[in-house]
Amino acid sequence: MPESNKVLVAAVLAALGYIAKLILHEFMAWRRRKARSLARLLRLSSLLNAAYVAFAIQSRNRDRLASIIKGSHPDEAHSPQGYDDLLSTMYDRFAPEEKELHAIIRGITTHALKPINDAMIEWLDSDVEFRVQKGARGERGELAAKLNALAGHLLLWRAKYETWIPNHPAHALVYLADEKEHGLGFPTGLEKVIDRVIESF
Repeated sequence: MPESNKVLVAAVLAALGYIAKLILHEFMAWRRRKARSLARLLRLSSLLNAAYVAFAIQSRNRDRLASIIKGSHPDEAHSPQGYDDLLSTMYDRFAPEEKELHAIIRGITTHALKPINDAMIEWLDSDVEFRVQKGARGERGELAAKLNALAGHLLLWRAKYETWIPNHPAHALVYLADEKEHGLGFPTGLEKVIDRVIESF
């Protein structure tokens, strides 16, 4: 093979090697971005699961306390405005067992739900990938809409919390979409949409 051909073949091989290296680099960068995106969604999913568990435990204690109050104060325990109205109205007349349950319910609000909701607000504030896909079709668009609804819900939840809880020991619950309709409810079906998007990775 003539020397000029050898040089040409070597140059072509070097160029192909460089292109292959670029493609591999871009592929690895894409995989890292995809892994980071998946990790972010898994983090939000775990926060939502923690919030669900805390809310479920709080609801069981709330129902138990409401039942005790209605049993011990049948003539006074009228609550057309919901659970928090019942608990806060009867707060000054609580027996020791009722005070203990109220403290547990309030503690879940302040030491479980508040930090979890704050972490979700931080997640949403730092998100530059999922919330911006409002016009996307399918699950990505649905996820964006639900995440933006979640942001509105959590900001209103925090506003009510700051007004309702710190200086008002009789209050134990922060509800937005109850009988008093103080704000937006939690976006239903969010967890399922997140699960479907996670499965698509």
